Amino acid sequence: TETQAITNSGYDFHDRVAHSSIVTTNSTGAFVDRQEVSYLRYDQFGNALKQTVARYSDTDKLIDYKVINNTYADPAAAKRGNATSSTIERYTSKDTLDPTTMIERQVITNKSFDSIGNVVDQEVELYVQGKLSRKTVIKNSNISNRGDAGNQEITVYSTDSDGKLLPAETSYQLITNRVFDSDRNTLNQMTLNYLDSTKAKLLDVQESRSLAFDSRGNVLS
Repeated sequence: TETQAITNSGYDFHDRVAHSSIVTTNSTGAFVDRQEVSYLRYDQFGNALKQTVARYSDTDKLIDYKVINNTYADPAAAKRGNATSSTIERYTSKDTLDPTTMIERQVITNKSFDSIGNVVDQEVELYVQGKLSRKTVIKNSNISNRGDAGNQEITVYSTDSDGKLLPAETSYQLITNRVFDSDRNTLNQMTLNYLDSTKAKLLDVQESRSLAFDSRGNVLS
C-alpha cells in the first residue's frame, strides 16, 4: 500500500485550502512522487472550479503538469462533488502551456444524474495532438447512496487519422462491481467482454479480486 503525507496551506475565511503538497511513498517507504496542488477557485459548495497539479520525481524533476477546470451545473450533483463537466489538460511543462507541450486533453461530461446527484450517464473524450483519439461512453446503474455503481456498461469508440469518430464500437463491457473498500475501490468484480453492444457474441468473462490499491486507485495486489 501507499502512504501520503499531505501539507495544506493558505486557508481562506471559508476554511478552503489554497495549496496542498502531497508526498507519496510506497509500502517500503520509498518515494513515489510529490504533487503540488493549487486550488484557484471554488464554488459555493466547496468544489474546486479550477486547480493545477504539478507532479515531481524524487530528483525534483517535473513529471507532468495538469490544469483542471470543472463545471457544476446540477445543484444535487454539486453537493456530492460531482461535476457536470471537467476538462483536464496535461503538459510536459508548467511554464509553457501550449500545443507544443500538451500531452493530452481529456473532456469528461456527466450527461445525467439520479435524484440524489450520482452520475448515471458519462462520456469521456481523449484528445491527443489536437485530435480526438478515443471516446468512452459509461452508463452506471444500481448505484448506492455512497455513489458506488453496482453495474456499469462501458462502450469505447475510436477515430480515424483525422480524429473523426468511427461509428463501429471498439469494445463493449458489462461490469458487475460486487464489493468496494472504504476508498470506493472495487475489490470484487466481474467483466463480460462483448464484440459490441448488441451482446450477440461474448468474447470472454473476467473475474478479478483485488486486495490493495495505490493512492490513485491502481491495483497493487
